[in-house]
Amino acid sequence: MNPSIVSESLPLHIALAANERFFPGLWCTVASALAHTQFASNWTITVVDYGISAVSWHQLESVVASHPSPPVLLRTTLSDELVDSLHLPPSKSSIAFARLFFPQLFQSSTVLYLDSDLLIFRDLNELAQISLAGYACAAVVNEDGRYVYTDLSEDACSEYGLYPFDHYYNSGLLLMNLDEWRSQGLSSKCVQFIRKYSPYHIDQSAINAVMGGQIMRLDCSWNRLVGCIGPKELARFDYVLHYTGPKPWFVARDVPEWWVFAKFCSDTGFMLPKVRQPIIDLFNVSIVAFFRGVFYSALSALFSILANSARAKGYGSAASYWYGFCAARL
Repeated sequence: MNPSIVSESLPLHIALAANERFFPGLWCTVASALAHTQFASNWTITVVDYGISAVSWHQLESVVASHPSPPVLLRTTLSDELVDSLHLPPSKSSIAFARLFFPQLFQSSTVLYLDSDLLIFRDLNELAQISLAGYACAAVVNEDGRYVYTDLSEDACSEYGLYPFDHYYNSGLLLMNLDEWRSQGLSSKCVQFIRKYSPYHIDQSAINAVMGGQIMRLDCSWNRLVGCIGPKELARFDYVLHYTGPKPWFVARDVPEWWVFAKFCSDTGFMLPKVRQPIIDLFNVSIVAFFRGVFYSALSALFSILANSARAKGYGSAASYWYGFCAARL
């Protein structure tokens, strides 16, 4: 069944969840979504707040209010009673499965859930036009594990009537039909799955197991995983970029995908916290710099023997540069 376009400028309820550590990701997700739509006055953005500071919240309010057609921005919290009612394993933070609370938390018929680690280069109003009739949700097939066998056990597949090569969906962008979730008790079924199987991907695994054929497939451009997109594609800016794995506000990397995030922050005036660079990246960069220094030192010595002082001095300077570069990175 293909998505059906129903009308323009429909209301769009967007929900995210974050704490202070994930605020840079939340800010960039919201700011990039606003930067790529002309009309946002039909949006309601609700943030499930797990401990966002007053300073950070004011910063988010400012970027939302600065849009020419600003949306409504709200924040809410999950009560301890609601979280405790799920009886989920204590090792699982409720921020990791906030989506499961949405049918009780919101009165709307549909909600667009966004992970707080996205850069959005498409107009989200396109998703407001999709009819979810007959579906529990809509999502993109997971790029780095396209089939359920990559995540779900044989027992889980058998219990829920799935085939190993059924599509497996990434829940980082999830258009949810809350009416279907309520009528079918899907939240409870997901909780039962998590309790029984303790899956690594928590509610993403549960959604794939429980909803199976009730997930509408969205075009892959709505959720491109950062490890699966190439430099040429990066330059097109017609997709949603999902920073799965290490987050660019925690870890610095000298790769194009990280440059895109840093440039967006710079262009919009958001100051990223100082981040560390992984040891493996530091080693790779520094070892190359070191051997460049050795190479230029050898050339400098060679031209000194050949009495070519100008070239010896030039290569000596180059060697000094790369040794200094290496020392600065360590």
